[in-house]
Amino acid sequence: MKYNKIHVTIILSTYNGENFLVAQLNSLLEQNYDNFNVIIRDDGSTDATASIIESYCNRYKEIFKFKRDSLGNLGVMHSFLSLLPLVNYDSYLMFCDQDDIWFKNKVNLFIESILESEATYKDIPIIVFGDMIVVDEGTCIINQSFWNYQSLNFIDECNWISILATNIVTGCSSLLNPHAVALLRPNNLLNLPLLHDHLAAILTIKSGGRIIRLESPTMFYRQHGNNAVGASKFNYKYAYKKIKNISNLIYKYETINHFFGNNSAKFYFYKIFNNLKRLFF
Repeated sequence: MKYNKIHVTIILSTYNGENFLVAQLNSLLEQNYDNFNVIIRDDGSTDATASIIESYCNRYKEIFKFKRDSLGNLGVMHSFLSLLPLVNYDSYLMFCDQDDIWFKNKVNLFIESILESEATYKDIPIIVFGDMIVVDEGTCIINQSFWNYQSLNFIDECNWISILATNIVTGCSSLLNPHAVALLRPNNLLNLPLLHDHLAAILTIKSGGRIIRLESPTMFYRQHGNNAVGASKFNYKYAYKKIKNISNLIYKYETINHFFGNNSAKFYFYKIFNNLKRLFF
């Protein structure tokens, strides 16, 4: 099967992204893989973001589609998942953030990797996720590897409770096959205190699927003052900030453990074990 026969849907949620959105949209247009479309939803921007989207949709109608609604600001997870009904059931899926820059070979490399994985693991959910180069708002390099920056190289991607405790899949650098996409469609997932990428990773591994690392960075992961999520170097200061919000964290952890029917003791074991590895190894 030729790679370009695989259709990819890229979903993009925007919010006040006028400063960086043009660079991201241009990087999508420059992909050396041409069998994809981009569905965009704006999450209630008050700047020129919607006008930029409309301009690209008018100029490149075969690629970009603007989903307009009156739902207002849904937040990152809900905004992304609200686009899933527009994704065909046989389409592969990529998430896209408004402020990054994709390298020209990104989609192609992800398709190559996931097809190789599907040849080995038949008819199961698969996510391929890749490393990223962390840059500042002017694209000056902060770190050549997001995984190293966040000390995520040690996390076991085959253990769903470990993934529940520590997400290693960054949505903007991942590709889901149709089996993995189907896991995200049920409406009862929307109230979970998780981001879409973390949820996808948990559901994929818990259902017997696989998540596969793609070692080569395929994008600039831009950090600036208004990132919806963003990246912070994992160190003692990062850990301390998390611990200061311990009551909120425990409520969140107990909610997700209850939903997935997981033993809380196992979760906390992996949470502590993974973070100690990230700090000391």
